[in-house]
Amino acid sequence: MTKTPGQLAYETDVEAKPTYDDGSPRRAWESLDAVVKRSWERNPTPRWKKAD
Repeated sequence: MTKTPGQLAYETDVEAKPTYDDGSPRRAWESLDAVVKRSWERNPTPRWKKAD
C-alpha cells in the first residue's frame, strides 16, 4: 500500500514529537479519525521540527 502525502507528513511529525504534552503516545495513522486524516491530507506538512 502506498502512503499518502498526509500520512507521510503525520508520521514524520510523530517521529519528531512522539508524545502529547501529557506524555501519552500519539496514535498511529490507522487509528486516526477521518476528520483528522482529512486535515493532514489538506495540509501535508509536519507541524513539529525534530530537535537537533
